[in-house]
Formats: sequence, structure tokens, C-alpha cells
Amino acid sequence: MCSKSISKLSVMTKSFFIGRAVLALALFAFALTLNAQQFQGEIKTYLQEVKSRWELTAEDIADWTISDQYTDRETGITYTYLHQQIAGVRIFNAVSTVAIRDGKVAYFANRFHAKAVQRANNGTPAIGAEAAIQAAATHLGISLTEALQLQKEETGRRRLFFTDGGISKEAIRAELVYVLVEGQFRLAWNVNIAPKTSADWWNIRIDAQNGAFLEKNNWNVSCSFDHEHPEGTTCQAKNAVEKTAFEKKENASGATYNVFLLPLEAPNFGSRSLVTDPELLIASPFGWHDTSGVAGPEFTITRGNNVYAYEDESDTNEPGYSPDGGQGLQFDFPLDLDQAPEVSRDAIITNLFYMNNMLHDILYRHGFNEVAGNFQQNNYGKGGTGDDYVLAEAQDGGGTNNANFATPDDGFSGRMQMYLWPSGAPALLTVLAPADIAGEYSAVEASFGPDITTPISSEIVLYDDDNGTTTDACEAAINAFEIAGKIAVVDRGNCNFINKVQNAENAGAIAVIVVNNTPAAPIAMSGSGFAGIPSVMISQVNGNLLKAKLSSGEKVNVTLSKIGGASADRDGSLDNGIIAHEYGHGLSNRLTGGPSNSDCLFNGEQGGEGWSDWLALILTIEPGDAGTDSRGIGTYATNDSTGVGIRRFPYSTDMSINGQVYGDLATSNGVHAIGEIWSQTLWDMTWKLIELEGFDPDWYNGNGGNNTALHLVIQGMKLQPCGPGYLDARDAILAADEMLYGNAHRCLIWEAFAGRGMGFNADQGSPNQTGDETQDFTLPTFCQDAIVPPVANFTVDVQTSCFGTFTFKDQSTDIPQNWLWDFGDGNTSMAINPVHTYSAPGVYTVKLTVTNTLGTDDYSLTVQYETLPTPAVTGDTAVCAGNPAKLTADVAAGNTATWSTGGAVVYTGATYNIPSIQNTTTYTVRQLEDKPIGKVGPADNSFGTGGNHNTGFEGRLLFEALAPFKLLSVQVYAQGAGERTIRLYDAGNQIVQEMNIFVPNGSSRIDLNMEIPSPGLYSIGSQNFYRNNSGANYPYVLDNVVRIYSSNATDTELSFYYYFYDWEVQEIGCASEPVAYTVNVTPGPVAGFTTATDNLTVTFSDATTGNATSWTWNFGDGSPASTVQNPVHTYTEPGVYTVVLTVSNGICSSTFEQTVVISSTSLNNPGEAFGVNVFPNPASQQVNVEIYRMLTGPVYVQIVDATGRIVTEEEYAPSTTRLSVNIADLAPGAYSVRVKGKEGSAVRKVTIFR
Repeated sequence: MCSKSISKLSVMTKSFFIGRAVLALALFAFALTLNAQQFQGEIKTYLQEVKSRWELTAEDIADWTISDQYTDRETGITYTYLHQQIAGVRIFNAVSTVAIRDGKVAYFANRFHAKAVQRANNGTPAIGAEAAIQAAATHLGISLTEALQLQKEETGRRRLFFTDGGISKEAIRAELVYVLVEGQFRLAWNVNIAPKTSADWWNIRIDAQNGAFLEKNNWNVSCSFDHEHPEGTTCQAKNAVEKTAFEKKENASGATYNVFLLPLEAPNFGSRSLVTDPELLIASPFGWHDTSGVAGPEFTITRGNNVYAYEDESDTNEPGYSPDGGQGLQFDFPLDLDQAPEVSRDAIITNLFYMNNMLHDILYRHGFNEVAGNFQQNNYGKGGTGDDYVLAEAQDGGGTNNANFATPDDGFSGRMQMYLWPSGAPALLTVLAPADIAGEYSAVEASFGPDITTPISSEIVLYDDDNGTTTDACEAAINAFEIAGKIAVVDRGNCNFINKVQNAENAGAIAVIVVNNTPAAPIAMSGSGFAGIPSVMISQVNGNLLKAKLSSGEKVNVTLSKIGGASADRDGSLDNGIIAHEYGHGLSNRLTGGPSNSDCLFNGEQGGEGWSDWLALILTIEPGDAGTDSRGIGTYATNDSTGVGIRRFPYSTDMSINGQVYGDLATSNGVHAIGEIWSQTLWDMTWKLIELEGFDPDWYNGNGGNNTALHLVIQGMKLQPCGPGYLDARDAILAADEMLYGNAHRCLIWEAFAGRGMGFNADQGSPNQTGDETQDFTLPTFCQDAIVPPVANFTVDVQTSCFGTFTFKDQSTDIPQNWLWDFGDGNTSMAINPVHTYSAPGVYTVKLTVTNTLGTDDYSLTVQYETLPTPAVTGDTAVCAGNPAKLTADVAAGNTATWSTGGAVVYTGATYNIPSIQNTTTYTVRQLEDKPIGKVGPADNSFGTGGNHNTGFEGRLLFEALAPFKLLSVQVYAQGAGERTIRLYDAGNQIVQEMNIFVPNGSSRIDLNMEIPSPGLYSIGSQNFYRNNSGANYPYVLDNVVRIYSSNATDTELSFYYYFYDWEVQEIGCASEPVAYTVNVTPGPVAGFTTATDNLTVTFSDATTGNATSWTWNFGDGSPASTVQNPVHTYTEPGVYTVVLTVSNGICSSTFEQTVVISSTSLNNPGEAFGVNVFPNPASQQVNVEIYRMLTGPVYVQIVDATGRIVTEEEYAPSTTRLSVNIADLAPGAYSVRVKGKEGSAVRKVTIFR
């Protein structure tokens, strides 16, 4: 029998805290699902108290629903999951966790979005659910083969259930949700499809307005173990049987299983054992083969309440063969590891069945029970949603070197798929030259592509794709001319092995040598697809030797040859560590965000893979193990004799073996690499707990440090918010310790996390990405050793505030370890740096009392919550419709007022002159501090060098808001007019505001009116403006308001200045409570009229609406007014006249004016020698003159203005009867056209207008 290559230490003496833990470890406690949603009043009150911490509005915290709620009797905690909504539609993954204990909120993990409603688009979908399903299927590259039929509708959740459309293994679901996209909430359909053609189970968000794809996540977590089989020997146990008995149980079935009994990880760590009735009665009260809840098994195969294990060699995702233990449930089958796994299928599926059931029962004992969303067919009346046992598929034909677990919402079965791990054939790399490295080196042949049937000799060439890791062969080679006809050397990582070999083959290589990227032995590479050339892997050490020679310019000649056949394939269903890892995905996905929301773990900085690795590690600890031991993952399946396993580093509390820390997330690519750091930190914590409380191999009823660790991590998963980052998860574990064990392990937990860079001053950044975190190794002071009593002191951000919110910062010295704040209003806090909001104005004395192990001290100061008084409003209270109104707010000198209606500000100023008001309107008026407008930033772009920046790069300025303010306008320089997009980002790189602005060519000042809502770090960016690439002189500061401190240029951030010059800013001042003022509008007549013109006579027709009783007409020619309703008026001469009608009903009046144009059509006026017609009249560009007599001499035409001055005169030939005069240069006004000849003259009036 093989043992782990680790040292064995004696079990340590245990000491552990007993307090609330007595409750936590009560033997026969069950969890209770709440049939009704409880504690809503307490939750609403709490949200109102803390909303300012996250800048939430009353509107934000008003619209939410409880998606899950249950009370765990084992802990006494009610876990409540709040799902934020917009107008009753859920925001995808906006799930906050509330823990209620003793009727009060004991812990809150926030995922509310601030100002969500203001950032949301249209709440009515333009496309239906069926169209969204079609779009989702198209995105997946599949087509519906059957018509969709609606099966069920959940109106409260806006979710629809359809038939499978011929494409899905499950019913297709579509739910209307809001999705956060670049800072805006877009209405979308979340379409749930489990394609029949793959193991995936997709949730795809489709834009509900235009059908565009937005994002997706996969319920199926595929653990693609890229680190395939390292070369090396392994011990194999053939049918070695050791009987292990569990405690005697009443009504025991006598079921016996021959398996690799926990804590054995896999066959390379020991032999199989016979175990009888291994179930935990509280978790599986009727054994592992029951589903009815009545004594006696329903199944004699590997099927029961918790799991159905079977083979799926044909990859149908349907139950295949399962071994049968007969009526006696005797699952004792032969196992031969030298033969193909199919030969020992009964024994292998039995091990898979056993391990899944053990995981169910162990995790049940530590809090993963029915109401928490565990996997069971029958919940035996204990709450939760049943009918969701695990479907465990052994020897799945869907792939190799892999395993996965799909976790749908509670009530739908989890699916585990376990694959075979093909073995690779050993190969030999013989270096022929240069002489100083000549010799034989071990290699392992790939499981794809042609075998090395005859030796291959050639010069080797290092692959270069000029992208990222230039030697990884993930892109086409730029040195194909060097590779052609030779053996290519490539580095492992960043893409599939088959892709590397295909790219090298396309470059003309005759074979490929892949250099390992970990210290582990080389592995047998696997992949699906065609490769026409052989490939091998060599160790990292040997590969670096070859690359060093190539990099120095030396030629290296080698021969590749095969030296033996492959050993038997390995079966992942015998690797208990891999099974536990996969089951761990079901655990973390069901617990985070509540059992009905399995979408919470696809954010960038989440530890899903880490929790799974950790679960595999902790359940396979053997008595005598030590934290400093080197523990690899998947060493059996990958045939790894080195112990490194499939991760970059083996797990160990020894920093020289695994030195990964929080800051390494920035260079960790992929979910497995990210998860390693989380798993290692939990591993450190586990061993610190074992050092304190000892190791107890009894996972059912033990009370060792390992039991405590498992309990804390599971409860932490329940407490953390949806989409947790590392520090979110850390804080949840600390909260679990406070609630379960009264902070007994608080400093031990802090030591583990601080040791890996997640200390007290660490900063997570955004949980949605990695690389923005700040690591810190500091312990909180309460975990440090005091040497003198503490000295209390603190500061506050402002001592007088009109907002009522104060931020207190502890400044106490000499290692304070406990803090008690008394805010003077009956509220207290034990936080170190609390934020407190007062409910009413007043002067409050705030007292801080600090203590440590050696003494206590206190310090006090006063703060004042002082609001501006509501303004008195005077002015018009009743006006007629259409009339103006004047309103005045009585504000203090230097202050102003804002006037709002319908939620929008319509005017700012003490006096509001409304030009016309049509309907009764209520205005909301606030007194507002009128803060001065200031300038910050370079006045223009005349410093340094620079130019227009149109590369597609979004340049940004980084700034710190020292107070809330408005960015009113900026100076910009544009090359070409057009629309520009300007974005404001917060410290987490999330868009706070985005606007599209038309910018003219050249220099201009553009209005932004962007509101920076609170103090903090921000950035503002855009594209395609002038920027300076030298000469910046940061920081640019406007005292107490804003500090511009850098750009986002690479490496030269303090030299570049992007786009926005001469900022015009205004601090946001205090505001009073609103006061309402209503202007009542009385409907009245609305004047109007039409006209009909006949030469100089006009008939006016009244078109007034409403109840007019009097009419007054002003005809615009100086004649007396008329009070006739429909008058007829004759003008004395042509012209343009403004006619005004005023109507009244005795209370309200209305006025309407209209221009009337009068032109005479008379050809012969009395006293004139001949007839003339001038048209058009009025005229704009020219006038035409017709003369109705043949004049014998020259014809003169004059244009005379109103003063009698001749402004234009033209001479025309005798007998001219039609002519045109250009008047385009004459000013608008009244003129005379005079026509003269020997026979006399004629004059006509004309009006010129524009």
C-alpha cells in the first residue's frame, strides 16, 4: 500500500472555545424553512439606517423581494436573501445577504446598486420571451427544431417556462431581468438552456429591446484539468480489502461497500476497504438507497435519495448501467487497476456512489441541509425543495482528462460528470549538439496525433507568435520560415495543447516539443481535433536548458524516439479528491446568494475553484498529517508521482512551498489560478484551527479544528453576498465565527488571511475583476499584544453637517482592541471607524471608549446636524390659464432655491418667473447653499507638447473628490466636429454617468453638469480630443473640493494630460427639507381668429375657444378698436399690419396676434397718368412692375424709403411694359415704387420682409 510522501506528526492536544458553539453542535437540530417571509420590518428599518454607507437612495432600498429565507435551528440564524428590483423586475445578481439573530440584523452583505432607477432603460420589452430564446439559441450556434409551448408562468417573478424546443435537456426558461452594462441597467431576458449537444447549462442575457447578446454564465463548472498525466510510477491496490465498521444503527440495512474509504484520496494513497452502513442518520435517516421515507430500500443499485450513480459512456446524459448489490446491498466488486477502467466498472461506480453520499452526509452535518439547498430526492418534510439528487455520471463519453458539476437552482438535480484520464507513452529526447548539453532527456508523448513510430532527428527552433507569451504557439508563427522542416519548441499555457501543435504544423514543423510551465513532471497532453505531426512534453528544467541555448544563438539538434507503451487509463471516479472538488461547486453555488440563485459565482474575483480544492484537501487529511506537508490535487488521475498535482504549486502552509499571496491575483489567469490563492488561505486557516483544537477524524460528530473550519466556511458561504470578492468572503467567515463561536477564533482567522495579504488594510477593489486589489499583511490591533493601556482619540470628517451623516475615524494609540461608540442619540457601535446618520437635527456629544487587556480610556467631541430652514414662498396662488406667474422663495443671503415639479428641477433661483402656466401645478421648493463656482486644472493646452488623440484608447484623468460637487463645464480641443462620449467612473471602474455630447471643431467649452455624488476616487475619460503628452504638473487642486492627481497613461501617467482643461466646478451645498407650493390655474378663453382679404378689405372671423364674453380688436393701422366679435375692416393703403385680438370672460383674458398683409390690385388710381401693378407684395428678393400703357420716352423706376429718400433708381427703354427690380440688399420695411415717363407718373406701396 502506498502512503503520501509527507511526514506524520502526532495529534495535538485539543483546546477549543465552548459557548454559542454548543448550539452550533447540537446533535439532532434541524433547519427550518420559513413559509412566510419574516423580519421585513426589521430589514426595512436597518436598510434605512445604513443606506448612506453605500450612497443608496430611498428609492433604491424600497424595491426588493426576498428570494430565499430560512432559519437554521442548528445555529439559530435566519438567512435572508434580498433581491433588488427596478419597478418589480429583478436586477440580475443584485442579491444581498441579511443574517437575523434574536430578531435583529446581525450581519449584512450589500449588493444593492445605487441610483438604479435613474440608470435603467425602458421597462417594457420590445421583444418577447420566444424571440429572446431564438436569439439565445442563435448565439449558441443551434436552431430550434420544435415549436415552443408555454408551460408555466410565474407572474410575480416575470419568468416563463417553455418546452425544450428540441434543443434542451431541460425545459427552457426565460425571465425578465435588468442587467448592469457599462454602468447602465438594460432590460433583458435571462434565457436558461441546457443544450442536448454538450454538458453546458447556459444562462444567456438577451437585450429585451433589440435582441442583442449581452452576457452569459454557465451552471456547469468544468474543471478542465489542463495539467494532464505526469510521467511516473504509482502504487496500485488490487482488491485489497480492509473492513471498517461504523457505529451500530437501529433499522440498519447492512449495506456494504468496497471503496476507497475517506480519508483516502485515491488508489495511490492506500487500498480499498469494506464499510457497512456508513450513513449519518440525521442526514440519511433511511440509508442511502431509500427515497420513500419508509424503512427499506427502494433501489438495490447505486441509486438513492442523495445520488444516482451510473455510467454514461455514450454521452447521452441519460442514466446508463448501474451496479446492483442485490437484496443484501452488497457492493463488493473486483477492481483491477492494470486493466482498462471498463473492466472494473462496478467497483468504480460504487466508489463514485459512496463518495457522493459521504459528501452529502458530512456537509449536512456542517450546515448544508435541506433548507440551505442540498441535493436530495425526498426532503423528508424538513423544508427546502426536493427532487434534486445528484446525477453522477461515471466514465462519461463527453471527454477525457476532465470533470464537471452543473448546479441549477434548488429543485433541479445537480449533475456530476466524471471522465477517464488516458495514459501517455514514455518518449526519449536525445540532444545531439551542442556537446555541453548532449544526452538523453525524458519526455511524454501526447495522447493525440500520430505516434513516434520511427526516430525523428532535426534542428529545433523556438516558436515566436509575437503576441503576449510569444513562445506559447497560441497564435500563428511570425518565424514560420525558420520553423519549416524542423522541430518546434513551444511553451505550455494560455491555450489548448491541440491548438499549439496545429499552429506549429501550419508553420511547417515536423514535430513539437512542449516545455512544461510548472516544476512537475511532464504529462501526456490530450485534446480533441486533428494533428498531423507528433508532439511530446518535457520538464520545465530541461526545457529551460534548451531555450537558453537557442536564445544565445546556438544551434541545437535532437532526436525524438519512443521507448515504451502506455499504461492503463485512469478513472476520475476513483479519485475522491476530484469527486469532492466537483461536489464543492454544488456546495458553493447553492449556498452563495441563496438556494434559488445559482448564478452568483461568475464574477472575476471569486473563489469557486478554491473552495472546491479546499474541500478535497480537508476531507482527505489523515491523522499525523501536518500543514507544512506538500499536498497536490489530482495526483492519481494525472499519474503524478511528484506530488505537485494539477495546480501551479502544491498546497502547504510552508511559504517556501506555496508562497502565493493576494497580490498574485494580478498575474493569475483563469478561474483555477485565481482559486488557488483562496484555497491556500483557507488551508492556512484550517491548520491554525487544527493546531488550536486538534484534528478529529470523525466528520460526523467530531469537534476538532477541522470540524470548526468546515463549519465556518459553510456558514461563511451562506453569509457572503452574491458575486463575492475575497475580502467579502473573508468578512463572512469572520462574521460566522462571531455568530457561531463568539469570536473565539477571530484573531486566528485574521492571522491566516493577513499572512496571505488579506490583512486589515487590504483593499478588494471591484469583486468583478482581478488586478485592482491592494494587499496588506497587517493584523487588526485587537489581535496584537498590548503593552500599555490605550489612549482614546478620534476625528470626524465634519463637525457640522446639513446632511446628518458623519464619518468617524479612530485615532487611538497604544493598541486599542475594542471600541464602543456612543453617538449621543441612543445608538452605539463597536466598529472601528463607523459612519453614523442622525435622524433629527441637533447637537450631539459623541463618546469613544477604547479598551485593551491592560486598561480603558475615552474621548468625546460634539457634532451638529444642522439643516437649512425650509423657505417661505410667496407669489401668485391663482392665475388664468396661459398667463404668467411669479413666485419668490425667502432664502438667506448668499443662498438660492431650487424649484422642482414631477421630480425634475425646473429652475434655480430665489425668484421664479413662469412665462406661461396652463395647468394647476405644485412646485417643490428647497433652500440651497449657493456655493461659488471655482476653476481647477490647466487653463488651456499651451504647455508641453501634444496633439489630437484618435487611437481608440480612452484617455482618463484621475481625480479625488474631497466633497460632493458638480463638474459644470470643461475646455476641450477637437479635430473635427462630431459627437463624443464622456464617461465618469468610480474607484471600482464602474460607470457612474455617461453622456454623448456634440462637440464643434476646434476650441470650445462644453457643458457637462456631471454630479460627483460623494467624496472618493473617480476618473473621467473619452476619446478623440487633443491631449498633452508632456508638461503636466500634477496635482491640480481646488481646496476642499477636488484634486486632479494623474492620468491613466502607461508608465508616463504624470506627464500626460488628457482632454479636459479648465474645469468649472461647484460644490454641492446643503439643502433644506422641501416645501410644497401650489399655483392654481383657472381655465379661460383662448383667443384666435382667421382672415379673408378682398383688396383693402379684410373679414375677421373669431376662432376663440372657451367661454369668451367680450372681444377687442386692434387692426394695427391706428384706427379705433372694434368690440364686434367678427368685424370687417377696410385699410386705406396696402401694407403689413399686426392685428391683436383680446378676449375675456370677465375673470381671465387671452390675447392672440397675427400679421395681415394688404396689397391693392387697382391698376389705375385717381390722378395717375397710367395704370401700374407691383407684385409680389410683400416682397423679399425682387419686385415685378407691370405698366399698362406704352410710354414714348425713357422709363424710370425709383424705390423710395419711408423718409422720402430714393434708395434705388433704374432707367429702362421706351415702351417697356414689364420689368423686375432687385431689392435683396434693401432693409426690411415700407417703401414706395415710383414709375415715371413723359406722360406722367404712378406710385404703389410695397413692403419688404425677410
